[in-house]
Amino acid sequence: MAMNIRYTAKRDIYATHSVGTIYTTGVIFTSLERTNVVDRVDARALSGSLYSTYRDLRATWKMSTVGLSGIYVLLFREFTSSVIGGEPFELDIGDGNGYKQMQLTNKKFKEKRTVMRGGGGNDDDFVFSWTCREKR
Repeated sequence: MAMNIRYTAKRDIYATHSVGTIYTTGVIFTSLERTNVVDRVDARALSGSLYSTYRDLRATWKMSTVGLSGIYVLLFREFTSSVIGGEPFELDIGDGNGYKQMQLTNKKFKEKRTVMRGGGGNDDDFVFSWTCREKR
């Protein structure tokens, strides 16, 4: 199932795109893992009762795309370059909840290249992976 990423182009602009324009690109993920973490402080009263205070709930995502090739690699490099500095982007995972605002957690993307012999590099597959968090 294709999901959508919406971002503002800032760097490594694709040939027909322009800086400052919002673009939406479809992407298929091979891995999409959500982790919820909460900052909780527990205090035990003299009576033995436990009281908890919740400070922050964070949802982080680890994701990897299917193998991309051709112009899709160039478009995805535009996306990655445009958000790598911590700029927000939006992700719609197709769950009916619409777009969620996201931000990279570690300011890096991994790009893994699988060489396909005989195509002179034009048919090579590129898998992009990263970790991001939901902005609240």
